Amino acid sequence: MELAKYELGNILWRERALRGRINANEMKKLMELVKDALNLMKIFSVERYEGGRSTQPKN
Repeated sequence: MELAKYELGNILWRERALRGRINANEMKKLMELVKDALNLMKIFSVERYEGGRSTQPKN
């Protein structure tokens, strides 16, 4: 779902900014990894499932 990229970004931000568990370099590497993984996936739009019907993926 489209929301996944925002949720994953939020997790990385929280680990860096709020918890300090990862440094800036680690965050950058993880963001690239997440970006690459998401680019391999078929992302489905929530809007395409309105009314109980599904359609083709967005990609």
